[in-house]
Amino acid sequence: MKLLNIKLNNSRNYRIISISFVFTVLICLFCNYVFPQGLLNNGARIVFSGAPQVYIDGATDGDYTSQNGGLITPSVGSVILLEGDWNNNSNNTGFNADAGTVNMNDAAQNIQGNFGTTFYNLTLTGTGTKTLNHATNAITRVGGTTTTTGVLSVGARILDLNQRQLTITNPSNGGITYTTGFIQSEHQAPTNQSVVQWNAGTNTGNYIVPFGKAATQLPLTINITSGMAGAADNFQIATRATAASDNLPYSNGVMGITDPFLSGNIPVDAVVDRWWDFIWTNNATATLTFSYLGAENTLSATYNTGLLTAKYWSGGSSWSPGLGLGSQLGVISGVGTETAPGMSFAAGAYTPMLLFATPTLVLPIELSAWNASCEEGKVNLSWTMASEQNIAHYTIQKSVDGITYSNVATVNSVGTTSQNQMYSWADANTGTDAFYRLLQTDNNGLEKTLSPVITSNCKSAVSENYASLFPNPNNGSGQLHIVSSERGPVTVTVYDAKGALIKNETLYVQKGENQLPFLVEAAPGIYHVSVIFNGTLHHTRLILQ
Repeated sequence: MKLLNIKLNNSRNYRIISISFVFTVLICLFCNYVFPQGLLNNGARIVFSGAPQVYIDGATDGDYTSQNGGLITPSVGSVILLEGDWNNNSNNTGFNADAGTVNMNDAAQNIQGNFGTTFYNLTLTGTGTKTLNHATNAITRVGGTTTTTGVLSVGARILDLNQRQLTITNPSNGGITYTTGFIQSEHQAPTNQSVVQWNAGTNTGNYIVPFGKAATQLPLTINITSGMAGAADNFQIATRATAASDNLPYSNGVMGITDPFLSGNIPVDAVVDRWWDFIWTNNATATLTFSYLGAENTLSATYNTGLLTAKYWSGGSSWSPGLGLGSQLGVISGVGTETAPGMSFAAGAYTPMLLFATPTLVLPIELSAWNASCEEGKVNLSWTMASEQNIAHYTIQKSVDGITYSNVATVNSVGTTSQNQMYSWADANTGTDAFYRLLQTDNNGLEKTLSPVITSNCKSAVSENYASLFPNPNNGSGQLHIVSSERGPVTVTVYDAKGALIKNETLYVQKGENQLPFLVEAAPGIYHVSVIFNGTLHHTRLILQ
C-alpha cells in the first residue's frame, strides 16, 4: 500500500477529490483543508495527524461521501466542519478510532447512506434541522466505539430522528448537551421507531433527553435510583403527541384508555395527548419527570388545570394506579411537567405511559367517605353514601400488588335513599400491605368502581390511621381529627363539586391523636377532601354553609 501525503493551499480552488482505495491519505499536522465542492472517499483511509480542521463548504454538492470501504482515522482535536450531507456507503461505521469532532454547520443537513456511522463527538450548529435519513435498519451512534466518552452537542438545533434510532454510547449522563435545541421523536404509529437508546450500563443519576416539538423543548428527565445490572445495559425511549384529542393510535399492545378507579374505558378528555414508550434491557428503578405542551392538555375544564398523575400500561390488560399522585397541576398553555417517583422497570418489558387526571377529580359525589382503620388486628373498611339510587350491592375488592384485584366481600345496599348511609366490613386476613377498592352494582347489573384505592397494614402495634372533619357541616372553620400510627407529614387537598382545586396544604402530625385547625375559604356548597398520610388515602365530604 502506498502512503500519499496531500498538502493543500487554502487559497486554491480545489474540486471534488476522489481518493482511490489503494491509498492511505495523511492529513498533515496543523494544516487546514478546504473542499469547496465536497469530498468523495472512494475506498481510502484518511488519517489525521495533529489537530487539523477539514472544511467541506457545501457550495455545490458539498457532501462527505464514503464508499468502497473508505474510513477516517481521526486524531485528538481534529475537526471536520461539514456544510453538506454526511453519506456513509462503506459497509463500516465510518471511523476506526475514537477521537475528533464532526461539526454539522449548514442549514438543512442529513446523516444518510446505507450504513450507520459511529461518531465520537457530533456537534450541531448552523441554521437548520439535522435529519437522520440513513437506511432504516442502520443506527447513528454518538460517543465512540471503545473509549465511549464522546458527546452529542445539540446546541440550539433540532435533530429529527425521522423514524430512525440514535444511540448514545457514552454511559455518563453528560453524553448529551443542549441549549435551546431538541431531539424530535414525533412519529404517529403504534410502535414509534424514532428512538433514543442510551447505553447507561450500571450508572445512576439524572439522564436528560431533550425531546421537543414545534420549536419547544419537552425534556424527559430519568433519574435512575437503582441502576441496571450489566455494563452493556441500556434504556430506549420514544415520545409522540397524538394528532387529535383521542390518543390514537394507541401504543403497541394497549387495548384502551382505562383507569383502575373506574370501570371500562374512560373519556379521552381525562388524558393528556402525549405518549412515552420505554424499554430497559435490565431491571431498574427511576423517578421520571415528563414534559408536555399545554395544547396537548385537552382534558375538560376543570380537569385540565387540576392535579395529574402518570400511569403505565401493565403489559396485561389495564393501566397501573397513579405514580406521583397529584404532584403537579395541569397547564393549558406553555409547557407542563409531571413527576412520577419510584417507577420500577422490568427487564425487556415494553412500557407505554400517559398522564391522567387524578382519581380525586372523577370521584362520584354520592360517596362522601371511604376509610380503612385497624381494630383488634383486623382492617375495618367503612364508607358513607350521601345518596343512593337503585343500588343492589357493593363489592369490596382486594389486591396485594395494587394491580390485580379479586372480590373478597359483598355488602347489600339499602337501595334508594337521599339520606346518609354508612356501611362497613372487616377483613381478618391481614398482616401484609393490602390495597382495597369499592365496586358498586345497580339493580340492572351495571358496575363501576366507586372509590380510589386505599391501603392498610395491621401488623404494627400502633396501626390505626383515621381522619375526619368536625363539625360537618360548618361555615369554613372546623377541625381535622387524625389518628396516626406514625409521626410525619399529612397532605390535605380540597376540591369543589366540579373538580377545581380549592385548597392544598401539608400539615404535620404526631403519633396518636391529633386535632388540627382546618379553615376553608369558599362559597357554600359540597366539597371533597382528600387526606394522605402513612401511605393511606382518606376521602370525606365537607359541607360549607
